[in-house]
Amino acid sequence: MSVWTLQELMSEITLACPQCKHSDLALTGNDLRCGQCASVYPSVDGILAFAQKPEGLKADIQAFWGDLYQQLYGDFEKRMSDISPEEFDHLLDEFVPMLRHMEHLPATEIDLKSISGKKILEVGCGAGAHSALFKRHGASAIALDITVSRIISAQRKLGLVKQGHGCAMQGDAEKLPFADASFDIVYSFGVLHHTVDTQKAIDELHRVLRPGGQMAVMLYAKSSYFYYFNQLLVQGIIRGNYSRNERWLGKVTEGKPKHSDVYNPITRVYTRRQMLDLFKQFHSLKLRKGAFNFSQISVIGRFLPDLLVKMGICKVSPAGLLIWDSPMRLETRLELLLGHYIGFGWNITGRK
Repeated sequence: MSVWTLQELMSEITLACPQCKHSDLALTGNDLRCGQCASVYPSVDGILAFAQKPEGLKADIQAFWGDLYQQLYGDFEKRMSDISPEEFDHLLDEFVPMLRHMEHLPATEIDLKSISGKKILEVGCGAGAHSALFKRHGASAIALDITVSRIISAQRKLGLVKQGHGCAMQGDAEKLPFADASFDIVYSFGVLHHTVDTQKAIDELHRVLRPGGQMAVMLYAKSSYFYYFNQLLVQGIIRGNYSRNERWLGKVTEGKPKHSDVYNPITRVYTRRQMLDLFKQFHSLKLRKGAFNFSQISVIGRFLPDLLVKMGICKVSPAGLLIWDSPMRLETRLELLLGHYIGFGWNITGRK
């Protein structure tokens, strides 16, 4: 399959040392060594690791998301070891209409028909489904995540796709291991609001994007039903988390740890004005809100979605396996409409 070897990666993408930003990098065996600052970056199962052992909050971020990955995707990853390229291709066939129905960035703001031959960076790729989709449409896709287990899974998915090129690598969103102006498109979905310094991560996206290139990012919206009711009112005020912990929002979002005692360290939400300020270095900005569904509503959210499926009002897409480890219910038109006003996700695009 068309996954780059380390040598091919270095011939196609100009890598830069995350520590000193120099591109004086050379392979020594299976490791990458910087000729300027002598930093060494190992390969893990043939995948370069640029931030394998972070410190402080970043170590907690890595630990929590590794834990959550094991919880959410463990069963599917076992099945992935036996899936054929043809079966995976069929899931990707189902993936595009699912994303279009849900009005997600990869099938709305990004024109999949025009990305063939382009270099795309996905920051915070998770298990790699979106990067695999870009590769299938002929792009050279780089999938980057701070969690090693996720990167191994992303590499496996990229390897199942015959079209395009690319590979996965482990790294830090705030210290991207690439030279300036390396990519035609930079993409991140629901990730950068969990970084230690979100503005720094966005600045890095701008740095590695070519002039005229496209940025497409989703971050959580403060002016949303889910934040104000589920998080601030219920979790923050009624249950007292707001007064007990300055990073309370991280602890009450994304789930609970199961294999360690490390909770999600950071979650941030943004107003429209804050979003525009975060991305002010880009031009031609377009901002769109989405991501509301009935499951966010207390009590009725526990049974209403399943009831709508049984009544034939909603359909279920098997492609949900690629991102949630199970088939996914497609929202009703009402949910999609309400998402434009009270949804939990800001979708933003712009140009460098």
